Formats: sequence, structure tokens, C-alpha cells
Amino acid sequence: MTTDSTAPHDPVDILLVGLGSIGTVYALLLEKSGRARVSAVARSNYELYSTTGVRIDSDALGVIEGWKPYRVFKSQEDALADGTRYELGLLATKALPDITRSSDLLAPALASGQVAAWALIQNGLGVEADLAAALKATQTPLVSSVAWIGSTTSDRGALVTWRNKDTLVAGVYPPTASPSAAEAAALELWTGLLKDGGSNASATDNIDAVRFGKNVWNAVWSSFQGLVGTPTPGLSQFSPEDLAPLRAFAREVIAVGYGSGLLVPGAPAYPFGGVIGSVDETLATVFDGVINRPVGPRGGYKMSLLVDVENRRPIEVEVITGAVLRLAREHGIDTPLLAYTYSLLRGVQNGILAERKQREEAGEAKA
Repeated sequence: MTTDSTAPHDPVDILLVGLGSIGTVYALLLEKSGRARVSAVARSNYELYSTTGVRIDSDALGVIEGWKPYRVFKSQEDALADGTRYELGLLATKALPDITRSSDLLAPALASGQVAAWALIQNGLGVEADLAAALKATQTPLVSSVAWIGSTTSDRGALVTWRNKDTLVAGVYPPTASPSAAEAAALELWTGLLKDGGSNASATDNIDAVRFGKNVWNAVWSSFQGLVGTPTPGLSQFSPEDLAPLRAFAREVIAVGYGSGLLVPGAPAYPFGGVIGSVDETLATVFDGVINRPVGPRGGYKMSLLVDVENRRPIEVEVITGAVLRLAREHGIDTPLLAYTYSLLRGVQNGILAERKQREEAGEAKA
């Protein structure tokens, strides 16, 4: 079932690895374009997606019952077995380089030679590095994407909730203003399919800067929520004196962006529009604006890192907080509060991994 991408009316085959809430929403948008069909690799939720499908409750598209992608497989090997050539591979898993590198996770697909280009949607900084290194020898294009989207799963994955609309910015990795023809084609295909499906997708020639702009929010608020164990309204009751060290931490994270050249006054400020201002203006938006925001009818928003902590799943500490600290050290920027926070989050991660190992060993003992 090999696809000839030169035929204008033939669908584009896409291999998706990571069928969580974000993977589900973007698979839906890709297929909604009318030009793509998604073959998804689902591990823990294979039975669900291969039988009943899931219920998608979205502000943008309403309620969709029993949705499933074009094809669902248990493994990459199964998805590759019939020789299908995928014009795009899409990675939409959490970035956990301290546990599994992306290049190791995608090893079967990378070795097959059946994927013409790769795109990824992940949080954090430097999430592309090891995959880019693995693709370098074959000059396979890599497109990196940053998404602002409120999507979650519940009811053991059977319900995907998608609030508001999405904003996605994508760019060739490593960033360049002069991509190769293959890289430009991959970026155009990826963003074009999403736009046709109704996504608010756009392209940039500096995806690293866009990533840092989003990661400021994650590094600040995911760190707070993950350590305190409460959504943001729990912090809004603090006195000015109690808030002062939290605000100082947020300033450190923001200062790394300006000191490294990834936050530049006058550059686009995603996803709200407008442009990036000074350090103080960014601090007022990222910290003061959030603390002073009235709590909506749905209560405080839980960052995904807090949800992972609550469910004792591994957290993205290395790419969200650790990467900012390493960037600070690379540029000689003093960030004692960031270093302290990163150490505490590493402790949370180690505890979660230790509990997981205990559960696995207990399961093996019972077997």
C-alpha cells in the first residue's frame, strides 16, 4: 500500500507515535484536512483505539463519538510491515530523555527507511537534539513544533477533552533561514495539512526562540504546581512577602531567555499576538498577570506536570527546567533559585521512578 506523493489526489500517509490527548487531536485535524490518513502506534491504549474508539469533547469541533484514526497498530514494526511509505512521521509523546531518548523510541521506524520526514510536537527545550543527530546521516528532514492546546484525557483514556482552539508554530530543526528543498517541503506539507484541517498553524525560521517563549510559562508554573501540589489559585493567596521568592525565580527563568538571545524584544509573542517586550514587561505578563487573574468557573488549570505528579508518572523535568539551567550555565548566567528548583524536581522524578520500579518488581514476583 505504498503511496505516490506525486499524485495530487492520493492521501498522504502519516505514521504517528504517541496517541495521547495531543496526538489524538492532531491526528483528528490531519485527517479532517481530507488529504491525510494517519496510522497510529498505540501501546497501552491499543484495544481502546482499535475497537470502540474515543469520545472527543471539543470547543472547536463539538462532540465526536467513537473516533479512531485510519489505522491503529500495536508496534512500529506492525505499521511498517506492509511496506507503506510514510511521507511524515509524527512524534507526540512526552519528552523524557532521562528515561528514553527519542531516537531509541523510534529506532524501528528510523531503521526502516520508510519515513521521508519527521515532525514532532513536544514541550521543552532541546527535545529535538538526539533525533536530529540520528537523522543527520540520511539528511532526513526534521520539523519541530510548539503547540498551545488545552487537551487532556480521562476515563482511562476513553474521553479526550479539548478546550478552546489550538495554536501551533513549526520550524525546521536545526533552525535555519535557508532550509533545503526537502526541509522546506516537509515544513510546508506539515503546516499545510494542519491548516486544511482547521488548525491555527504557522511557520517560523527560529523554532528555538519560539520554544523558549513557551517554555518560560512551563518552567515557571509547572515547577510551582509540581512542587506545591496545587493549581495556581493556591498560590494567589500568598502575601507579597511570600510571593517575592517565586517572582524572583520567574525573573531568573526569563533572564536566561534574554541572556541567551532566545527572547528578543520586538519578536512575535505567541500565542497571544503582539511582540516581546522588556524583562520587566515579560515578568508582568508571565507572573503578575497569572497570579492576579480571577479564577474561572472551571477552577485553576492544572499543568500537565502536576497531573503527572498526581498520577505518579515520569515528569518532563529535564527538558522543561533542566534545559533552562544548562542554558544559563552555558552563558554564565547566575540562577541559584532555578538550580534549587531543578534539584527538588529531580527528587520528585527519582521518587516516581523508584515507585514505578517497585511496582514492576512486585508484578514480576506475582507472575
